[in-house]
Amino acid sequence: MSEDFIKKIYLHGEGIKSIKNIDITNVVSIDQLLEKFEKESDTNFDNSDKGIEIFLDSVGKKSASEELLEKISDKDHIHCHRCKKVKSIIVYNGDRYEIESPPNEKLHVILQKALTHFNISKNDGADMVLRYHDAKGNILQDNDRIGSFTDYPKCEATLSLTSKRNVQG
Repeated sequence: MSEDFIKKIYLHGEGIKSIKNIDITNVVSIDQLLEKFEKESDTNFDNSDKGIEIFLDSVGKKSASEELLEKISDKDHIHCHRCKKVKSIIVYNGDRYEIESPPNEKLHVILQKALTHFNISKNDGADMVLRYHDAKGNILQDNDRIGSFTDYPKCEATLSLTSKRNVQG
């Protein structure tokens, strides 16, 4: 008989704006994990087929299967979401750039893609950040996941690419 042990994991997902630290045992089921997620989320899920997928940072996207649970290790980041892809609309100087990515995509990856698209040099890009909604919004953190900024069925987020310091004139 195997002994149960606790894994501390970081939970991200639909309706969760900041990382939640939760404990799971090695014998947790997918249903129990999703139940923990639903308790932490601000989203009201109905009892119909929710279609929630689990994205595990260390292995990429996986559907909600028991095999995935074996791959979750201590201090892993998991992201639960109904959106399979999130469309990011990045606005910079009146121009728009749209990309799709899984909901567990870190914002620093999206930022780098936007800098490349807008032909912003590495030197100038060092002073650039993503903000939620508009240029006056909060600066988003590099390790935030894009899925934390959208809900199903919308599955898109509008971000502004700005300088860290907005100059008011």
